[in-house]
Formats: sequence, C-alpha cells, structure tokens
Amino acid sequence: PLILEHPGVCPRRVEVQTFVPCNNTCSDDRDCPLTEKCCFTGCSRGCLPSVRSDQCQLPADQGSCSKELQRYYYDPEMMKCISFVYCGCEGNDNNFETKELCEKACGKISKGTEDECCIKVSGKVR
Repeated sequence: PLILEHPGVCPRRVEVQTFVPCNNTCSDDRDCPLTEKCCFTGCSRGCLPSVRSDQCQLPADQGSCSKELQRYYYDPEMMKCISFVYCGCEGNDNNFETKELCEKACGKISKGTEDECCIKVSGKVR
C-alpha cells in the first residue's frame, strides 16, 4: 500500500533546540518512517513520533435515540475508517461525519498498485 498520510497527529508541544539549524528534513509524511509524522518544529519541518489520538482507539458506539445517521469510526485492528449507523445521541468521540474527517484524525492508507512507486530504468548506472 502507498502511505499518503501517517496515522496519528503531531505532538502539540515541540521543544525547539536553538543550536540546531532550521533545515527542513521532510516535506510530508512520506519522507518519515511510518511511526512518525512530518511536523512543524518551530522554525522548520522534521519527522517526529506521531501521537495517536485516543478517540481512534475507542470502539464504535451507535449511541441512543432513534435517528439513523451514516457516520464513520476508525477500526484500529483493520487500520481503516468504516461506516456505521449513529442513532443521534451519546456515543463516543470515535464518530466522524465523513470518511475524510476520520482518515485525517486517525490515518489513511491508500491501496495503490505495486508498480506505482517504481521507475523502470534501462542502460548503465553510473
């Protein structure tokens, strides 16, 4: 799978070390290991360990009341956002109005083809 955005969020508070030059070490999550995100570090962007939002670990909860609203929750075992019916009251914070909002909060994996990242080269390598 092609990783577009790594799961989790950037840490809220980042200690800026003044003796480190302000050089970007990443431009987006694809430049970082899977467990890290490309975050603003005060004067530049760098890879930092991601913080998984606790809401993404909660089980799906349809709540109470009698409405039938399509919502999305993040399933940490399946590592993806899944639709469910929310009844309109109570429930928990693992409840998103759209799949895009769920993926932004909890992570997104795009299933691409195996050849998507490969470039065929012919000739001699120097």
